[in-house]
Amino acid sequence: MLTFETLKEMESGKIFATGLTLIEHPWFNDAKFTLVDNRYALVRWVAVRGLGYPDWAIYHSLTSEFEPARNLDGFSHLQVPIEDIARWGSKLGSIAKAKILVNADDNVCRLYNF
Repeated sequence: MLTFETLKEMESGKIFATGLTLIEHPWFNDAKFTLVDNRYALVRWVAVRGLGYPDWAIYHSLTSEFEPARNLDGFSHLQVPIEDIARWGSKLGSIAKAKILVNADDNVCRLYNF
């Protein structure tokens, strides 16, 4: 479990967790190719320790920066290096989803940087 002490001791900018998950596609009515149940898209994600106060955030690969396909419905974003996702990925805006991806205590969850 990720605790405040562990987060505080991490180096700023450190990627401390990665994986694949499904997120609701931002334009799911228009995208059909890579979606599950015509609503969710598979993404790569990274959890990153903040640069200042020990906050953190999760970034994912579904962005036009990485996916040139119309309606973001291709697969190339899944091949992006995790360091690039941490720098230029889309920020996950759901603490409920963040709690599922990173096993963090309530104190750490309150430090999530939206």
